[in-house]
Amino acid sequence: MWSCNNIKLFRRSVLPLLFGLFNVVNCFVFILPQRTIWSSKTIIATTSVLLLSKSSNNDHDEEEDRMQQLRSLLETSWNQSLMGNIPTTPMAAAQEIADCFFTHENAGVSIIDLQLPSLDLRQGARWYDAVLAADVAHLLVERLVQRQRDNNVDANDTNKQTPSSSKKALLLVRDEATVRSIERVWEKRALSFTEDDTEEEENDEEEDEQEMSNNNEETTVLYDDFADFGFLESIAAVESLSTSSPNASDSQQKPRKRNTETIDRRRIQLQSLFGEAIISEGADMEQKVIRALQSNVVSYLKEQQDEIDTIAMIAPVTRPEVMAICALVQKYAKTMRIILINPHFAKPRPMELQHAKTVYSLRPFLVRAKDSRKTLTKIVVLKRKQEWEVFISDSASEQFERLAVNRPKGIDAIDGPSMEWVAACAQQYLQQKNAESQ
Repeated sequence: MWSCNNIKLFRRSVLPLLFGLFNVVNCFVFILPQRTIWSSKTIIATTSVLLLSKSSNNDHDEEEDRMQQLRSLLETSWNQSLMGNIPTTPMAAAQEIADCFFTHENAGVSIIDLQLPSLDLRQGARWYDAVLAADVAHLLVERLVQRQRDNNVDANDTNKQTPSSSKKALLLVRDEATVRSIERVWEKRALSFTEDDTEEEENDEEEDEQEMSNNNEETTVLYDDFADFGFLESIAAVESLSTSSPNASDSQQKPRKRNTETIDRRRIQLQSLFGEAIISEGADMEQKVIRALQSNVVSYLKEQQDEIDTIAMIAPVTRPEVMAICALVQKYAKTMRIILINPHFAKPRPMELQHAKTVYSLRPFLVRAKDSRKTLTKIVVLKRKQEWEVFISDSASEQFERLAVNRPKGIDAIDGPSMEWVAACAQQYLQQKNAESQ
């Protein structure tokens, strides 16, 4: 039992000492990272990909701020001569990815990695748009088929694993609810195009009659230059066709110019992995996955085996989805091309995906001081051909510039360079900039 004197001594001497030690540790942990941004111990905290918060609505302003910075990152600093076309629409993204695909045409499994909130379910469902992701996959298949026609592949090369110009692709999503939402938007587009065509024909007839009756009157025709870029909304826009309000005006919802490539569905079939089945993690998960695959995918491919040679899957991120993909890869990778768009695999990677290769990858990063919204440096890790490249733009740079760095050996074919390596590259760049300015 402590005496009163001992307690008083403890309060007067030991407690102040502990309080002083706490202040020292608190200063080191929370203040030091704000000053030494590139400390090796604070790389993860200070260099992070643009991940949207999944917390409450109180963080909505911060999420919106990060989204705005991502748009600025891609649209104002993009260097087209070094980085290719900026994927601001599904059509542009599909075109850019297709340009990279022929360097990987013999791969059984190919990875498309677009870490943009509208297309990447890994960053949260709040900004994700399944319709835009389906558009990218759909248009990519169209581009691959068209390029196959244009290249006129030699008949002697039939053993190559390239899609035939006469075959179709199977586009897979998780469940029937996702299928219905995508089909609903696609059907509305097709209907609006049909109505537009009819209306245009009627307007043309009326204009011809009016021109014949008023030969002496001067006719003024107004052209919408922006319609030439296609009807699809930019992924920089927060709202897409799948979330547009039904009360919006006709001028906002109706496309002004038809682009037949975006609605041609003769070469793609939309299907779900699991149908209406609800599959959750548990002891019987594997059995449920196999049964759902047999009834929804395998049976369909058996009926259409002479028609389909490409399987594309959008955002397989959950364990049941990855398990289903592994089963499909094991069964069809030797006879079909399999394209995975924004997948997520736990480590270690499944054995069936050991030889998968990343065809195209776009990963934007921001470098900030801790607890600050001020962006110090913008980084894009990009893979378009065979090599991973790092592009950087600071406050003094108008466009991204490629970093001439020694790439680490044994870069993962799917994951690419690590965050620590990217941070080290940026640190070297900033040190050189500081040395040049002095």
